[in-house]
Amino acid sequence: MTTGEGAEGPAEAAEAVDREEALGEGDDTNFTINIDDMDFSGNSGSGGGATSTPTSKGGKKRARASDLASMADSFATLVEKAHTSMNELSKRIGYAQVMSQARKNVFVELMKLPLQSNDRLRAVDEIVKNDKRVDLFFSLPNDHKMEFVCMVLTGILPP
Repeated sequence: MTTGEGAEGPAEAAEAVDREEALGEGDDTNFTINIDDMDFSGNSGSGGGATSTPTSKGGKKRARASDLASMADSFATLVEKAHTSMNELSKRIGYAQVMSQARKNVFVELMKLPLQSNDRLRAVDEIVKNDKRVDLFFSLPNDHKMEFVCMVLTGILPP
């Protein structure tokens, strides 16, 4: 792919072909793009890629500039959707990792409270079942955490 100053993008190429067709310029050779030979895997190098081959006025359909522009627009839309999806996925993975670490830290915080071992285990089990409870637990000042744990253990808090 050519990039930089003076490089022509797909939309510009499509417009140029349309202008040449309208003015009757160019030769009588048809150019086709064989979709089967295109490499959409992102690999560069030999073995694929878009190929334009001259043909005589027979076998294959001629690729029109408007078709090329439409394909370029569709591809741009596809890339944008993939980008958006990847961003959303990375945010969710990041949140899942933060919550995983927070759940691990609940027990560490409970070790600081005057609880019996079995109460501590029941409390950690109940708190980590719900992300909102984990968030609330860590947002409380230390002097309120014991009261919160007692509420969890007695079932006063809704699930």
